[in-house]
Amino acid sequence: MVYEHWLRFLNPFSGRFLLAAFRTAGLADIVTEVFTFPLSFDVAEFLLGSSVETAASAGRISPSEARRWSVELSVAKDYGIFFAHVATCVANRMQE
Repeated sequence: MVYEHWLRFLNPFSGRFLLAAFRTAGLADIVTEVFTFPLSFDVAEFLLGSSVETAASAGRISPSEARRWSVELSVAKDYGIFFAHVATCVANRMQE
């Protein structure tokens, strides 16, 4: 399922290599800041639901695994323990 979700992004790991790419380009004094944003259950379900369906259709997970994923997320929501977030990183050159 993670693989299916990963396929939906043009360059899913760019952030992991961004600092090295800046340094290779000769940039120095780079500052980064990470921002995290909580996701509601509905947003997480929207973002991941099609990945679950595609993974099941492609045979990467079984239909019962796909159902279990959805049910367990719903149970977590019902018990008030569902948590999801997205993180983004901003990089910039330090001002002199």
